[in-house]
Amino acid sequence: MNLIITTEERLSEMIKSTFLSLIPNQKEKEQEKAQEKFSIEESIGFLDKHGYYTSKSTLYKATHNKTISYKKFGNKIVFDGSELLKWAESKVSTKNSTKEATLRLAVSALRKK
Repeated sequence: MNLIITTEERLSEMIKSTFLSLIPNQKEKEQEKAQEKFSIEESIGFLDKHGYYTSKSTLYKATHNKTISYKKFGNKIVFDGSELLKWAESKVSTKNSTKEATLRLAVSALRKK
């Protein structure tokens, strides 16, 4: 085992530069993966990996309703990775803020009068 003697500042610099050199590589891999083409089954796994849990029937329904971009290769449906992520992100709903909830409640109360 080798013993390395350094200053705290130099050690911090070394750790930071090593860490930062790893991050772009991971981002590049994710961008490359997002540009790939996927079948229905592969699309489900891709979306699951990115935290968007969906089913085969949901994807088929989205293609039928034309709410998701896809291509046909013979009789197979093929999805683009970046388009899948855009579609999934558009399906994510945000929780209302307290101000929005109060406003909706007030509007609802006014309608009941």
